[in-house]
Amino acid sequence: MSSRARRSSRPLVPIALLSIAAWPAATFAQTESGQSPAEPGNAAAETGEAPSADVDARRRARDALLAAGDAAAALPPAAALVDRPDAETDPRYADDLVRLGRIHTLLGEFTEAERRYFEAIDVIRAAEGDFALALVDPYRALGRSYIEERRFVEAVTALEQAQHVSQRNLGLFNVEQAGLIDDLTTAYLGLGDTATAGRLQTDRLENALRQFGADDPRVVPYRYGLAHYYEQSRLRGAAREQYEKALATLEPLGDDAALLEPLRRLLRIELLLRDRDVARGRIAEILSSSPDLPAVERARSLVALGDLALARDDDLAAAVARYAEAYALLGDMPDERARLLGRPEMLDFVAPLTRVDRGTSSRPYAWGTIVLGFDVGADGRARNVAVVSSAPPGLVDDAYVRRIREAHLRPRITANGPVATEGVRYTHNFRYYVARD
Repeated sequence: MSSRARRSSRPLVPIALLSIAAWPAATFAQTESGQSPAEPGNAAAETGEAPSADVDARRRARDALLAAGDAAAALPPAAALVDRPDAETDPRYADDLVRLGRIHTLLGEFTEAERRYFEAIDVIRAAEGDFALALVDPYRALGRSYIEERRFVEAVTALEQAQHVSQRNLGLFNVEQAGLIDDLTTAYLGLGDTATAGRLQTDRLENALRQFGADDPRVVPYRYGLAHYYEQSRLRGAAREQYEKALATLEPLGDDAALLEPLRRLLRIELLLRDRDVARGRIAEILSSSPDLPAVERARSLVALGDLALARDDDLAAAVARYAEAYALLGDMPDERARLLGRPEMLDFVAPLTRVDRGTSSRPYAWGTIVLGFDVGADGRARNVAVVSSAPPGLVDDAYVRRIREAHLRPRITANGPVATEGVRYTHNFRYYVARD
């Protein structure tokens, strides 16, 4: 593959539909076999001497800073690890190079990131061969970096190489390639190839069905993945079908708590489509008949019922009562309470359609980004909505402002009930036709 393709001059923006999740520092270099290059049992790790205390301390510092989201502070210890005189004899050298590349990616230093990823690839190939499973990580990291830089052609090349290595080692239909398939989906969406993106997501589920069988509960997360793709693609009926199949798979287990997650997902579809009211009744029934449910499951379900009351029924009082009950249940789980109720959450915002979405032409299109700023009242409605930035400007500004004003949001919840939140930012991506030369 070409390692020196020309860099894109387009701005760095998140990709719509399937976003790249941040990789925790502690698991970033984990291979598709589930084993880190430094773990016992890994052939490369067993051949080297134990790292010095200084080297070990630098790795701990790098990983802690990455976990804290401070890539700039993580750079010095990460660079020192690969620049020390004996670095190339360390069995974790390739891992250190990949992590350094990830730091450069986070900092937007894509040329340096690319260089480090290729160095890691060369080290692994020299030691273990062209199809070593350990190559999956650097190829995938390289592909994700290209996506961040919007170099989608190069991203597809790198990610397909990672997938090829994975399939050669673990089998053509292995489920461990699910994350790679998600990244490839994002890359193809960036290229505007929605047909391939959709096929990849279907393949992701088919791999799980082959390995586990249609009635195996282990297939359920893969159904969620495909359903999420359908939701983001505005195919909510198709998404509902996958959630209903997941629910049917879990029903025979006789575990009410296990049914709440697919029911909450179905509830979200019902909220947006406004055509059924089935999931709400089942959730309420389970909450009433199962007093021993885990507190977190009960709280999440109460919040989901509150969201429906607010967005569909415009019943703020009923929603607030549900939110308050959930808030109290999560008293011993402050992190979960903050995640669930600590910030405003969009409930029924539907992005306006562009000409590309309407399929009015077969011309090439590109992705744009709009950032909106607004305040959220205690009643869950947006105020003082304004466009902070849009690129290209002016194409969708008025339509997005109108949709934000029309939407319901779950307000931030405190011990005293819902409160207003100022200075909220909302970023969304849209497609637009590229002007002909």
